[in-house]
Amino acid sequence: MKTGRWLSTAFGFVFLASITCLEQKVLSFSGNERHASPRSVELLPLRNPAKPTELEQAYLDSFSILKYKSPCSEFYGGSSAIAALNELTQQIRPTHLDRLIGIRMSGETTIIMSMLTGFTFRLFKKAEINLDGPFYRGNAFFGLERAPQIGPFEPNTREARVTTVLHELGHLIRGRDGQWLLPNDGENAGESEANTRRVLNVCGEEIRALHNISFEEELLGAQSAASLRPHAFNPSEE
Repeated sequence: MKTGRWLSTAFGFVFLASITCLEQKVLSFSGNERHASPRSVELLPLRNPAKPTELEQAYLDSFSILKYKSPCSEFYGGSSAIAALNELTQQIRPTHLDRLIGIRMSGETTIIMSMLTGFTFRLFKKAEINLDGPFYRGNAFFGLERAPQIGPFEPNTREARVTTVLHELGHLIRGRDGQWLLPNDGENAGESEANTRRVLNVCGEEIRALHNISFEEELLGAQSAASLRPHAFNPSEE
C-alpha cells in the first residue's frame, strides 16, 4: 500500500507534505455489520435548528444537494457521499489561519470503505475551518486584506461556503476508477481553480438554486428524507 501525508486547504490550494505511514481503517455503513459505522447517511441534528451556524448551514446545503438524485449527487457517488460529509463535518474544528485559507485538512489519512457497497472515502487526521478566511469573512471593510472569491462567488456567502465544502469532499471520495474525485492540487493555484471549476460544472445549478429556498424549508425537507439519530452536531467553538 502506498503511504502518504497530505495537507489540504479548501479555498483552493492543496499542499503535498512529507511521506508518512497511511493508516487504513475499514468500516461498514450497514447496520447489521459488526463493524458498522455509527455515522452513516443520516442527517446530523443541529444544535439550534432555529439559528444554524454558518458551518451548519453549509452542511445542510451540502446534505440536501447530495441526498437527492442529480448530476451533482451522482458525481459524488449518490447519497452514500453523505457518510463522508457527516464524518468531515463532525471532525471540523475552528482555528485562526491566513485570511486566504477556508478549510485546512492535514495529517495521516484513514480509509473508510463500505463493506456493502464498496463506497470508499478517506479522512485526514485534522480538519480545521478558518475563522479569519473566506468561509466567514467578506470584503465589507476597507483597509483589510481581501478574502478570495470561491469560484465566481463572493466570500462569506451561502454559495461560497457550500462550494468550499463540496470542493473538500471531492478530495475525500474515491471514484469508480480508483482515483480521488478531485486530484490533489498541491501548491498549484491553477489546478486548484480547475478543481473548483469541476465542482461548479457538475454542481453549479444546484448551488445557484439555493437562494430559492430558506434554511427552515431546507431543514424540513431534509428531516422528512432522513431519520435523525441522537448525536448532536457540536464542533468545538474554542
